[in-house]
Amino acid sequence: MPKRNFDKLTTPIRISITAGAGVLFALICNLFFALIAYMSSDPAANLTLYGEICLLLSMLFCGFFGAKIENEQKFVCGMASGSAMLAIVIMFALFFSSGGFVKALILSVLSIFLCAVGAAVGSRKVKRKRR
Repeated sequence: MPKRNFDKLTTPIRISITAGAGVLFALICNLFFALIAYMSSDPAANLTLYGEICLLLSMLFCGFFGAKIENEQKFVCGMASGSAMLAIVIMFALFFSSGGFVKALILSVLSIFLCAVGAAVGSRKVKRKRR
């Protein structure tokens, strides 16, 4: 989809699209790590680690992609899309998680940090070299 088609959309719709793309990226990342776990000798050994890596990578992607599709307030849109995705993750974690509160808090803070890094990289202006 060309970038100029995103110009017509409002910011909440862009945030929703970015959060959906982040969830899709997390699904693909989980499938990739499931394949790695299947090929290992003990498939259930590192599943929690794989899930945490998928969460952090998808938050990085969500912040980057949210900043790239916005025109004016790139960093804010990247952080908002990451926050929307984190809200989705927290909702699912409330239903399916059995981990502790401290671990969830550390993962949330780390994922917001990586979302901020992705948004900062995505909002950076590209300087073109003169020929």
